[in-house]
Amino acid sequence: MKREFKFRFWCKDLGKYIYRQPLRNDFNHPNIRPEQYTGIKDMDGNKVCEGDAIEFYRRKEKLPTGKNAVKVIFYNGAFGYRGDVTNDFYPFCDSDDLIDGQINNIKVVQV
Repeated sequence: MKREFKFRFWCKDLGKYIYRQPLRNDFNHPNIRPEQYTGIKDMDGNKVCEGDAIEFYRRKEKLPTGKNAVKVIFYNGAFGYRGDVTNDFYPFCDSDDLIDGQINNIKVVQV
């Protein structure tokens, strides 16, 4: 199975995201930060990318957590997040809420 890698790029010079195919210099340019699409979507159908801030919900109501949001990271071969109390890594692929590429209890709150 061929996996398509999708990226967006934060351009420090422009102060905004650029959505396009990667160029050779994008991954080592000091003013460009590549962020990979995780392959999943949040409860509203928004793509979740590396670097996004997410919040957790139950039945459309925000769950109380120690922090307002946690950051999506790539660690040890998987996308996920670190717990706000224990700093343990929680990969999305282990989530019971991941159904057909969508996690119905998270919401991207900062892009």
